[in-house]
Amino acid sequence: MDAWPVHSGALQDWVAALGASCLPSTIETYVNNLRLFCTAEGRPFPTKEALAGVRLTIRGLWRDAWRDVSRAPPLRLRHLERMCRKLDLSVPRHARLAAMLYVGHGAMLRSVELLRLRDKDIVITPYGVRVKIVAAVDKTRLTTKGKATYVWIPAEGSKAREMMLRWRQHYHARRPTDSAWEKAPSYASWLSQISKVGKAVGVPRATTHSLRAGGCTDYLEGECRDEVVKRTGRWASQTYLQYFRPTGEELSARLGAALSSVSKRNDQRRRKRSRRHRRHYDSH
Repeated sequence: MDAWPVHSGALQDWVAALGASCLPSTIETYVNNLRLFCTAEGRPFPTKEALAGVRLTIRGLWRDAWRDVSRAPPLRLRHLERMCRKLDLSVPRHARLAAMLYVGHGAMLRSVELLRLRDKDIVITPYGVRVKIVAAVDKTRLTTKGKATYVWIPAEGSKAREMMLRWRQHYHARRPTDSAWEKAPSYASWLSQISKVGKAVGVPRATTHSLRAGGCTDYLEGECRDEVVKRTGRWASQTYLQYFRPTGEELSARLGAALSSVSKRNDQRRRKRSRRHRRHYDSH
């Protein structure tokens, strides 16, 4: 049986046709349409184990086809690395900006959480950075208002630990307040800084939620388990899927690889069944 087409054009055409036949609603609707599509084309339907990744990819393809321009584009690790190459980390305000970017991305922090961090809330270890978050307003019901939760940013794959160490070299020299960022910027100032960072790295319309979306996208693209992403980002529902915002090429490759592997696995199963049947008839 032929494998699924993996080139971007065919997949985007399929998504557009799916959207024209059924207005965006739920993931289950798309999964049911995918089942009908597989039946009509004579292709194998993904198994239950593989369906989780397909659901995530369908959500991402839907979001890519009907993207709401008001939603924040993601600031991903490659954007942060490009930005940090333009900064002079020996300058305190540049070191602070780099630390805030990487901590906000790695812990998928909301702006209010990032700006309220205290120095004692960030613990640097040889293995990464532990961030203590006290939710003033918690939308996810994973923590109680006023109670603390902890998020871990591993040293591998992120420069959050390195940037925090650089910033604390400047910060601990004066230590005027207990704020993690010395003189924490206001929300308006932070939004202005994020907007400038986005323009500098080619991500227009970047907002303070761009770091949260970029962190979620990088974690999921790095094959991080959904449960870990939900716990790190403090989501209690499937809302985290709305923050998965990769490029169209990445989505096409992800869906093509998922469905091609399903097709190959089903072909192998059919061949094994055929061999068992032949051995059974030969023995009789």
